[in-house]
Amino acid sequence: MNTVILVSAFEPFDGLVSNPSALILERLKSVDRVKIAKVLLPVEFKTGFLVLKKQIQLIKPHFVISLGVARNLKSIALERVAVNLMDAKIPDNKGYSPYQPCIENEEESLQATIDIESLSYQLLSSHHPIEISNSAGTYVCNDVMFRTLHFTKGTPIKTGFIHVPMNQELDPTSPFILNDLVHTIQSLLSLLKDDP
Repeated sequence: MNTVILVSAFEPFDGLVSNPSALILERLKSVDRVKIAKVLLPVEFKTGFLVLKKQIQLIKPHFVISLGVARNLKSIALERVAVNLMDAKIPDNKGYSPYQPCIENEEESLQATIDIESLSYQLLSSHHPIEISNSAGTYVCNDVMFRTLHFTKGTPIKTGFIHVPMNQELDPTSPFILNDLVHTIQSLLSLLKDDP
């Protein structure tokens, strides 16, 4: 049986010509025993998760993996936790700058349900640039992560969020070329097929 993984990424925002997460998403491929479904999300607090939720309901994946960009990263970051807070230091693509809970009267935080410790160990053993992060921020990335974890809580669907760095094609100062980032994310997705 194929493992079905729904992968999301974000459109450009805050002056970016392209979003590295979207460039990676375009290049991901289904491989042996892993079927990848894709969805591109708007960088908008009010609609970002709603677009993803619709695809979760339609596809009914085994895993939901969301990709976003964090410009100052020195490696690919597996996010451990999402906090129940929207605190936008810059407006989203609709000009919205909230400061409020993602979901009223819910937990203060939720942890990723993919096994980030095992994934990190396996990828580092293969010399991929991976780290574990304890903060997904308080922007749209964190909001999507929190809402996805909340929506899939109590279901068999496992959820995770991955922040990727800039790539040389968009930022010449970055040490990463796009193909290397794609290779690491593709390798991570392939590992999920062995997740019990």
